[in-house]
Amino acid sequence: MGGAGQTGSFARLFLAPGAQHCASAAGPAPADPLTAVVNWVEHGQAPASILGTVVDPATNVVTLSRPLCMFPLMARYTGHGSPDDASNFTCAHRA
Repeated sequence: MGGAGQTGSFARLFLAPGAQHCASAAGPAPADPLTAVVNWVEHGQAPASILGTVVDPATNVVTLSRPLCMFPLMARYTGHGSPDDASNFTCAHRA
């Protein structure tokens, strides 16, 4: 299909480790994946990452957020700030 560069123009993979399908779990799940698809298809803005969250089902409060990075990248903690906040992570290659 033309290699990773060409394929990335129409298909991307975002892994959500620890997330369950349609249920709360320990790992962050995509918070709003449909908006990412709409922005890509209708506005040409392909996502490099998608926000993943863990929501407390009792309070409906986000307890953890993390970027879900485009494969093969992974979320890497910057070493500063709360490890429960997506803004303190970057998408990077595995070390």
